[in-house]
Amino acid sequence: MAQSQFTHKGIQGFNVIWTTFIVDGNANPVTLYSSYTCEVWSGGQQIIAPGVQPTATLNATAGINALDISYTGAFLSGLIVGYYDIVIYDSIATVAVAFGYLSVIPAPGTTSVDLATIPFVRAALADYTLSPTQIEFLPNTITAASRAVKEWCGQRDFIQQNYSEEYQVNLDGTVMLNQPANWITRIQGSPSTAITIQNVSLNVQEAYVNGAFTGDFSGGSYITGITLNSISYGALTVSTIPFYTPGSGTVAVSYNSTAVVFSTSQTGLIGSYLAIVGDLTNGRYLVASGSGTAWVLGSPYNGATNAAASWGTGVMTLNQLATQITAAGNGWTAYGDTTYGNWSVTEIINPQLPGPALQGAGATYDVYTDELGNDAKLDPNGTGLLWVGRQYKGTGPKWGPDWMEFDSPYLNAGRVRVTYNAGFATIPVIVQKCVANVAKNILAVLALDPTLKSETAEKYAYEAREVVELLPLQDRQALAFYRLHHA
Repeated sequence: MAQSQFTHKGIQGFNVIWTTFIVDGNANPVTLYSSYTCEVWSGGQQIIAPGVQPTATLNATAGINALDISYTGAFLSGLIVGYYDIVIYDSIATVAVAFGYLSVIPAPGTTSVDLATIPFVRAALADYTLSPTQIEFLPNTITAASRAVKEWCGQRDFIQQNYSEEYQVNLDGTVMLNQPANWITRIQGSPSTAITIQNVSLNVQEAYVNGAFTGDFSGGSYITGITLNSISYGALTVSTIPFYTPGSGTVAVSYNSTAVVFSTSQTGLIGSYLAIVGDLTNGRYLVASGSGTAWVLGSPYNGATNAAASWGTGVMTLNQLATQITAAGNGWTAYGDTTYGNWSVTEIINPQLPGPALQGAGATYDVYTDELGNDAKLDPNGTGLLWVGRQYKGTGPKWGPDWMEFDSPYLNAGRVRVTYNAGFATIPVIVQKCVANVAKNILAVLALDPTLKSETAEKYAYEAREVVELLPLQDRQALAFYRLHHA
């Protein structure tokens, strides 16, 4: 194998071509004459990255050992920000000729998960000499430092955004929001069954349904459809019903704005409902006007800003979903509730959990049927404590859930969904300063012997500590004002 090693940088949503020179272990050019394939993956035994892989084409103009590695903006948008492994190999002989890394960074204007910018951290660390390698690694260091500060502060996000979360109501009628709310947009309660899914085939011995998702727990997950699973004489058949029709290219959306810009020209969108993949508020937005790449929504976008988001149209109602499930055949059938069947599929409660669907009662999914809030009270001290009162209309205690909930194995009766806004429009300077110091500590720790816990020599003593605990006392005292205590 040739000894070529390289690092390519890709920006989500942008096409990029890197010319890579293949050399052997003695740094001599390797003459290229065949066709080559490039694959990107997360490293180790992880699966190959989703989407159409980058192409590798000979570049004779640049040299006998030159390959142009082309990454599409759509491919880069499908990757989470971070580092990936790359291998380039001879397509015919399946012989690897080079390996390297792909660094994926967010597109300009994309909402960041970082609590401080690179210029701010560079300025804060002006008296700390950074090597070229440390400067190159600084964006990842800031991301790690931001996450460390968030976790130290009780998983506080800091960045202003909208949330849609479900909570079990305490016996005193309160819920503790995960983030201190700026304001509450919506409170929903009183769950009721809205759709029932069954498999009635006599040739099916096992059947179950589950939600189809993208994302993960750390970065946020997003439901994209319902997956039907049936097992007939040991053979598993899987069919996924998407909640919307995927669109072409990507779209740039901004929080609280009605303007959207597509990467490719679009037609026939007026009157359609736009769904943005990765929008944790599960919003659906009517397209009011526009043409080509520039369009206008009927209401402001409530999700996080994203310069290159995947998207789709044609969001279903529960009745439409039931029709699609029945049309899938293989014994599947479904029906929506007469009252709630015309509600959006985004109203489904707990789609993360599977449901048994083999005949009998089938798999059922609930929606919240009541809009609450007239008597709700939010703690003005910014603790995130929200009083919502009783959530069941029957006879029961004055506070919290109804007695019926204690007789049921399901706890949905005492649950609510709260949609709210939280975070800072501008990250407090002291928080940014702490992120800069934590970033410095991370870089310092990386330069140490990882097996070393402590050492002592005459009057010198060193003991390893956690990166946040290495902050100066005054920084930790100031940061403590933002720490959440969900006891």
